[in-house]
Formats: sequence, structure tokens, C-alpha cells
Amino acid sequence: MVKIKMIEEVLACMTMEEIIKESSFSQWLMEEGEKLGMQRTLTQLPATRFGPLPSWAEKRLTTADRSSLNRWTTNFVSAASVEDCLN
Repeated sequence: MVKIKMIEEVLACMTMEEIIKESSFSQWLMEEGEKLGMQRTLTQLPATRFGPLPSWAEKRLTTADRSSLNRWTTNFVSAASVEDCLN
């Protein structure tokens, strides 16, 4: 009962925005949105610079984790090819 009272007191002091930001689902959703944005960027920029992406590159982008997407975004700056970018 004491635990429930503490939770109620904490929630009463938080705004709805704070509650949503603390939600694990909300965190997951924001991370997935960022990941999709990075995937979209890494699909559009290399395609603009090097031409249509090969199917292997599209597959790598759609299955990549955030760490790889971050690395590839940095690689894009100096890449001479799609292979260099997604390496």
C-alpha cells in the first residue's frame, strides 16, 4: 500500500509529457523513429550520389542496428562508392 501511495505521489507531480517520456514503450517508439529516419537518409543520399542502390545495400539498411547506421552516416562523407559507405 505504501508503494502505491508513493507511485501516486510521483505521478501527481509529473506532467503527462514527463510520464510519456518515462514510458519504455515511448522510448522504444522514439528510438525506432530515429532509426527509420537514419535508414531513410542512408537510402536517399547514397542513391543521389551513386545512383540506384543495389538490393544488397537496401537489405543491409533495413536490417541494420543503430550503431551500424551511425557508422555508415559518417562513412558517407568520404565514401567513393556505396560499398565504402556501407562498410
